[in-house]
Amino acid sequence: MGHAIIREFDLPILTSEEMIADDFATVFLALHMPDRAVDITDGVEWTDADASNCADSAPEIARSWRRILAPLMRPTDAPVTEVAVFADPDSRYFDSLTRSGTIEDTMTMLAMIDWHSMIRLNVAQCDGGAGWLRNGRRITVCGAYIERFIQSQ
Repeated sequence: MGHAIIREFDLPILTSEEMIADDFATVFLALHMPDRAVDITDGVEWTDADASNCADSAPEIARSWRRILAPLMRPTDAPVTEVAVFADPDSRYFDSLTRSGTIEDTMTMLAMIDWHSMIRLNVAQCDGGAGWLRNGRRITVCGAYIERFIQSQ
């Protein structure tokens, strides 16, 4: 979702896009789904140096993202019409992602943004990672990417 936000709204890329997208994901989860953020950070191994760096820079990063996202947020009373989810018929993970609430949480987060037009989340059985296709207006998450997260748990 971070890559989609960066590219769709032409946000400036002042460092590695991957770092920007990771920061977005961390801040967005912490702000809008703090219970899920705890689940995710519990699965990450942090060194004391990592924790110190995070504590030092996190407030500024969060404040920057709040300011950037404020004009992009969909009004809470506006109907959600610009997000949809699709799964490849062979996707081995779609059912488990649905049962765990991950698909619903992702769609909730996507629906918070006032996209220009329809954005699709596609869960696919493929060997890649995850990415944004602007021409297809699609965020694709490959099964191989999901598998890496499962194995790291």
